[in-house]
Amino acid sequence: MAIASLTWLACEDDREVGYDPAAGQGLEHADPYLQVVTGFIPFEVGTEGYDLEFNAVNGLDALSKVKMYGVYTDAESGITSEPVLYGEYDVQPDGRTVVVDNLTYAELREGIVIDGEPLGESDEDVFPGSGWSFSFEGIYADGKTLPLGGRIDMVLSKYAGIYTVSDSHYMRIQPDMALFPPTGVANWDGAEVFIGFVNANTLSYNDRWGYFETPGCKWAFSYDETNQITEIILSDGIVCASSAATVATCATPNAFKNLSTWLGVDDICAESMVIIDNNETGEHVIKLTYGYLGGGGYRQFTETLTKKVD
Repeated sequence: MAIASLTWLACEDDREVGYDPAAGQGLEHADPYLQVVTGFIPFEVGTEGYDLEFNAVNGLDALSKVKMYGVYTDAESGITSEPVLYGEYDVQPDGRTVVVDNLTYAELREGIVIDGEPLGESDEDVFPGSGWSFSFEGIYADGKTLPLGGRIDMVLSKYAGIYTVSDSHYMRIQPDMALFPPTGVANWDGAEVFIGFVNANTLSYNDRWGYFETPGCKWAFSYDETNQITEIILSDGIVCASSAATVATCATPNAFKNLSTWLGVDDICAESMVIIDNNETGEHVIKLTYGYLGGGGYRQFTETLTKKVD
């Protein structure tokens, strides 16, 4: 593995950046591009450092370096900082360069100014919901620049992150329907989903709608001070189900009657629609019930999500 140096404006010291041993392969595409590996990094108080990784893939029109910029958004004031240059990385003249590095809080706060004031010296000063967003710029040998697609987000929210579907059920209308014989019930246990931070009482859940992987599906759910989930919110029409579908929530009368009966409970909504804290291990649990009205009746989903921790 070849080793190159990374110059950090924050600390003015050299860091080692790893490169993929398979790099150097010839590529036929003209334009370079970026592949983000760690798209989301949870910010947690007391963490020694935060790993990030991305791939710079050079084409015939080759870059010599990639710069990484970051802005910080303070959730308390709503103010976003000016961009800060966090790193400048050498890249291979052809093939793929894998960049892996680590940021400490001291490096993250360096150069960030909110309303005329620097960030606090302790990570405990970061207000919940605040975080960084990192973007990238390619540099050619002659100094010309190229904006690169891809972003890394870092947010202080104990609920945001990757979750595993640990228990799930999908009922299509009723148990005697033929889609999933003989019971009419299917599951998507083991799927991994990303839960994002929207605001202090709303979390996002995109690109999946119950049993179905649905790229482009954008929705969210809100919760109250008791961690009861109070509302399902679709932010981009009904792309999560179908253009003709009506979304069903626990506020929809009798929408989940068949599923409740099948599971042997009086009301599956009363058994779910809650966030269960696990502050000891960080394996928080989210229970959701939702669906949509299709031809002949309701399609009914209930799922339990368990947060993945290192």
